Amino acid sequence: MIVDPKRNGLKESDIAQAVLVRKHPPTELAGSVTSFVHRDEDLGPQIVRVLPEVRFSIQIMFDQAYWLREAGPNAEWKRLPRTALWGPRYRWCYGFAAGRIKAFAIGLTASGFKRICGLPAPQLVDRVLDLQDIHPLLAEALAPAGDETFEAWHFRAATALRAFLQEPGD
Repeated sequence: MIVDPKRNGLKESDIAQAVLVRKHPPTELAGSVTSFVHRDEDLGPQIVRVLPEVRFSIQIMFDQAYWLREAGPNAEWKRLPRTALWGPRYRWCYGFAAGRIKAFAIGLTASGFKRICGLPAPQLVDRVLDLQDIHPLLAEALAPAGDETFEAWHFRAATALRAFLQEPGD
């Protein structure tokens, strides 16, 4: 167990401070949304491994573009859309951001993912789609406004999702 990071070769600045902030969804969205997340991390330009992840999500990047490259030989880097709908990842790949990673995200259940994209999960394995191409009004509603705080965005995003996911006749 690490009691003092300085005694184990780590400086205080090497330890992530509040990199991820997570909020639960309102009860009425619990069948479609698992969480709202804010990531703010600046490790400088670097290539990282993106590990397999079976969760579905919508990820919205603020200032830096994010790139993915599959692990196979001759794979090319692909720039991801600003408002990206991530399917489950079964294979690891590489990710790259030129600097600070600041993003808001929405964790989705399989049901919520299917209701948003209309496709079954097996067709979206290891794929990232542009939410703007699928539902432009939802992508626009989820886009953070300027210097909007995570708390304000979380409330506004929940309201937009509630309206979008509402069943006819509700």
